Amino acid sequence: MVTTKAIRQTTSVPNILKGGTRSDPKYYIRFVDADGRRRMKLAKGADTIEKAKKILRAAEGRVQQGQVGIEERTASPRLGPLMNEWIETLTNRNAKDDHNRYVLHLKPWWADMTMADTQSVAPVLRWLEHQRKGGKLATGSVRH
Repeated sequence: MVTTKAIRQTTSVPNILKGGTRSDPKYYIRFVDADGRRRMKLAKGADTIEKAKKILRAAEGRVQQGQVGIEERTASPRLGPLMNEWIETLTNRNAKDDHNRYVLHLKPWWADMTMADTQSVAPVLRWLEHQRKGGKLATGSVRH
């Protein structure tokens, strides 16, 4: 688990805090929101101090217009219900085998993820490596 520690501050308020690790830096912005409360939010998508400054300036601009600095994102739905619906619609010859593979190997890993979590190659590669190390699924099935 990565602990967050304030390492660098650029100004008093609003300011930018750097946390995370060297290989995975995280930037947080602090600002006074439209309702007068101090807020500290993760600058999502900021992997450099310059990008964090852009996000902070954008948040300050929205506050000056009387809007919320950074809007809360609604939680993305999990893949589990969508995958359950999909697996029930299979009508091919191997539908029963596909259903069993889904229950044993796909559902435990992917059901709690969101669509946004799965839109890169990294989770797929981690799942493939997990399958190879676990030995529960034959190499041919992993390839399939």
